[in-house]
Amino acid sequence: MLMEITCKTNYDRKTLAAMSLAARKTLRRRFDRLGVRIYFWVVVALMAVSLWLSLDEPPSAALYAVFIALLVVIQLRQDAINAFFAHRRQVPGCEVSRTVFYPDCYVVTFLGAEAKWQYDKILLPLETRDYFILLLGKANAHALPKAGLEGAAPEQFRAFLAEKTGKPVQRVRRWNER
Repeated sequence: MLMEITCKTNYDRKTLAAMSLAARKTLRRRFDRLGVRIYFWVVVALMAVSLWLSLDEPPSAALYAVFIALLVVIQLRQDAINAFFAHRRQVPGCEVSRTVFYPDCYVVTFLGAEAKWQYDKILLPLETRDYFILLLGKANAHALPKAGLEGAAPEQFRAFLAEKTGKPVQRVRRWNER
C-alpha cells in the first residue's frame, strides 16, 4: 500500500534563497562561472588599482573602498539578494503551498487553486541541506522543506523522486557546507 506523501511549503526568504542557490549551481552554472565571476574579478581588480592610485585623495579612495566592499558583499550574498527581490515580487497569498505526491503526478495547491504536474516535467530533482527542490525551468521551481514532509522520510522521498523522474537527486551545497 502506497502512503500519500504531502508537504507544506512556506515561501519565505530562506526558501527562496535555497531555490536561487539550486538554480545558480545547476541550470545557471555556466553563466555563473564564466560571466558573472570573471566580470566581478575584473571590476574588483580595476577598482583596487583605482583605489591604489587615489590614495593621496582620501574621498576618492574611500569611495573606491566602499564600492569594492559592496561588490564583495553582493557576490557573497547573491542568493539572499535574489530571494529578497523574489519575495517582493511574490503574488500576495501565494506564500504558502501544499503539495501532494501521487504515483502518476503531483499537485500543488496555492489559495485553493491547484496545479497538476507530471514527473517528466521536472528538469532536475535537487537536494540541499534543508530542502528538496524540483527545478522546472530557469525561473520555475517547487521547494519542499524536509521538515515539512509527511508520509515519507527524506531518504524514502529521495528514492521516490529518483524513481518517478528517472533522474538521480543531485546534492547542492553552499561553499561553507560539508
